[in-house]
Amino acid sequence: MVNSYFALGYKCNHNCINCPLSTFDRLHGQLNQKVIQENVNNLVKNGDDLHVTISGGEPTLHPEFLNVLGVLGESNAFITVLSNGTRCADMSFVDLMIDSLGEEYDFNRFKYITAIHSNRSEIHDLLTGVEGSFKESISGIKNLDSRHLNIMIKHIMNKKSLSSMKDLVNFVTDFYSNNVGLQFCSMDFSGRCRKNVGELYASNDIIGPYLEESLDEFERKKDNCGRRLEIIETPLCIVDPYYWKYYCLSGLGKLEYIAPNEESENNRSTITSSCHTNYLECQDCDVKSYCDGVWESTYEIEKDKSKVLQKVKVII
Repeated sequence: MVNSYFALGYKCNHNCINCPLSTFDRLHGQLNQKVIQENVNNLVKNGDDLHVTISGGEPTLHPEFLNVLGVLGESNAFITVLSNGTRCADMSFVDLMIDSLGEEYDFNRFKYITAIHSNRSEIHDLLTGVEGSFKESISGIKNLDSRHLNIMIKHIMNKKSLSSMKDLVNFVTDFYSNNVGLQFCSMDFSGRCRKNVGELYASNDIIGPYLEESLDEFERKKDNCGRRLEIIETPLCIVDPYYWKYYCLSGLGKLEYIAPNEESENNRSTITSSCHTNYLECQDCDVKSYCDGVWESTYEIEKDKSKVLQKVKVII
């Protein structure tokens, strides 16, 4: 299996205060058509064993976005699109994406992930920095849902969003079909997000009860049979073991990373996740093999490690 993260460019129509990209990253702009074609052609040599995450910035803004989908669709690759969903508020764009992937493409291999920060527009728009962004994004998800695509609403847990997490669960389950899943994850305090740490940071001992409350609400909804809910990039120890059934290990080991880089002609590198259990506090934990651990950025911020990690001892 080959895993690749393909950032087409850093141009974005949102100005999120929790963006992990730095201002320096955004100055790198977009990959040009030639570089994109070379990298896509190289990727598809791996055939249908290829897993590609298309991101940015906002990838749908790139003029080559649909062409990239077309080439990857022909190889029947697993495709994940990380997008704010605003362009999908235009149904014709959704249909263009579907047409680009082709009639022979296995759409079970396609996933569209969109971050929704709250069911309250004032909170979501505050975090994106764009008034009206909530309305556009939820309309985009609705259009994707109407075409029976696999969609995941990603909620990045932070101080401003915690109080509405449970309500977001109700919003998703009431407003969308079971094609739309939920994903909760911790925040990586890199880039612009690091500059706004005072507004956004909540320690895991504070996040835990809100997360459990939201999961309880999810379980109370009778129509959730078949709806997906995942917790990623979050340590197991912040919630009761009962809720561990929702955790998914997100680490894929080494990842081929393709992104704009004006410092070099080489736009391809190999990276590993900075969310892991490689801390002294984790080494004696009996469940570390099943845990994504903690973002390095979180570990650097929180001086009181008892608020970040709790040792878990289990009898096997």
